[in-house]
Amino acid sequence: MALLKESGERVGVFGVVFDGEEAELNYILAPEYRGKGYASEALLCLMQALDCMEETSEDSHMRVQRFVAEIHKENLSSICLIERLGFTLERTEKKMCFYVKEAGVRNHGQESGTGI
Repeated sequence: MALLKESGERVGVFGVVFDGEEAELNYILAPEYRGKGYASEALLCLMQALDCMEETSEDSHMRVQRFVAEIHKENLSSICLIERLGFTLERTEKKMCFYVKEAGVRNHGQESGTGI
């Protein structure tokens, strides 16, 4: 869950589903907080935390090799967000786009700083 620093109000929910060496990023943002940089900041923090976990973990099943995101083709805002974060389109199937990004990249495309 992502909360605003100043008020503690919930902005959205962000999570990860692990599948082998892949980490699928999942998120949903409250409509009133969309387009304000909160999703970018939360996803950056999540990817950076997973990169750090990979570096410090001796357990190989905790090592993320790549991030994945599955996005509905009509969700242009989410597609733009994930592309700004350095993801590339791997494939499309029916109504979905599948994006990937190699883990371990220090600069994930944007700097954070919106206040979550």
